Amino acid sequence: MLGRLWQFLFSEKIESQKASDHILTFVPTKISHRQLVRLSVGDYVNLWRSDKNADVVIFSPGGVGGSGYLGIVPPRYSARIRRHLDECHQTDLSSYYYYDAEVTEISAGRCVIRVVLYSKETRERMVQEDLVNARAKTAAAFEKKYTLRKPVKLRFDLLQTNLPASNEVRLKIFDKEVYLNDPYNCPIELVSTDGIVIGRTISQKSECFRVIRAHYSGHVLNITSHRRIANQLLVEIEGKKIEFSKQ
Repeated sequence: MLGRLWQFLFSEKIESQKASDHILTFVPTKISHRQLVRLSVGDYVNLWRSDKNADVVIFSPGGVGGSGYLGIVPPRYSARIRRHLDECHQTDLSSYYYYDAEVTEISAGRCVIRVVLYSKETRERMVQEDLVNARAKTAAAFEKKYTLRKPVKLRFDLLQTNLPASNEVRLKIFDKEVYLNDPYNCPIELVSTDGIVIGRTISQKSECFRVIRAHYSGHVLNITSHRRIANQLLVEIEGKKIEFSKQ
């Protein structure tokens, strides 16, 4: 009974949530008061496991490259969190699905952090739900006509050493099904007139999808300029909408 009262007083507890999700609520140690005054209730915080010791370090929102240090997870919880992160790192999922950590309370010189460690089942469900939503969003975008008003610059990883003349290079846009099946990637290829793949886009999802939508909205896509940078080709693309005359 005394132990439970002690936990309550110090806002530290472990809960269960659905399947085998774990909720940890605690007050960080070695708090940075400079970061604390910048926090708001509801802010998301990042957890980072140290390679030098058993600590799990907490960083405030937007902390990059070691900046934004907020505090340390109490030793009682650090082993559980480290074990969870180790298990998650063995998958190919984004760290977005590992856990949720937010500030739930702020008072003089302290704050309370609530961490949800997502179970394997929860992570898989979240991934599937996000995939369904992303596919629906992509499908809805394809249903709307789109006008490419400004040129788009794309970087292509080169797969060939010798490049053909610019008038012998064209863009290859894949079938819609490719982009609907995997809405997180929007590949576009550069191919020669004889069908040889010269290069493929790397990331740049937003820019690539603009070009893809323009293609499926009836635009003629033209490469207006290109510049080679090491093993990449920077290409500028313009779209011209085909106007059909009324009979």
